[in-house]
Amino acid sequence: MRPPNTLVAEAIREDILRGELPPGTPLIQENLSVRYGVSRIPIREALVRLEADGLARQEGKRGLTVAPLHATEAEDLWMMRSRLEPLALEMAFPFLTKSVLGEAEDLIDKVEHLGNDPAKQSQANWLFHRTLYEKGNRRRLLVTLDGLHLQAERYLRFQYDVMSHSRDSRTEHMAILDALRARDLEAACQGLVRHIEDAGRKLVTALRNVPIAEA
Repeated sequence: MRPPNTLVAEAIREDILRGELPPGTPLIQENLSVRYGVSRIPIREALVRLEADGLARQEGKRGLTVAPLHATEAEDLWMMRSRLEPLALEMAFPFLTKSVLGEAEDLIDKVEHLGNDPAKQSQANWLFHRTLYEKGNRRRLLVTLDGLHLQAERYLRFQYDVMSHSRDSRTEHMAILDALRARDLEAACQGLVRHIEDAGRKLVTALRNVPIAEA
């Protein structure tokens, strides 16, 4: 059984990701204790975790608040992804069998049938990438990428919810798979970098034009 602080951290995280706790909302321990039906101790521990993950931040006299979407943070996250994910793909390449590539393609198709559900679309998107990378058995690299995805998830949901990202994503994912099936690692990595960098540029531009984000 998972500890209460983990469960409440996940509950608060999901409310932030869904927008039920929008950017700038004060995260007051007493209020959160009532909202989630737990004592202040697991709330306090959960908030420490959320601050470490970048979902909450200290704002002087206002105390801890839900962090804004931040264009510069998004730029950093997508830049790191564009450097590390091609490395993960390269490490996994010798182990990407027809079966694995078929599994990845099934995840692309799954996104098409999720409708307008940014949370599930974001999850399926990362599962596509992770299905490829995990075959390289580079545990530390995969843990790092999982951490990047955790920090990027709010931005991924923004992409699917506000930017209609799924159509572009499908085309680019299929191009990566086509290159892998042709055993052309260089083309696959180039396609992956373009996929991440193009999405990052569009995301940063969009964030600089919405009131809930900071430049």
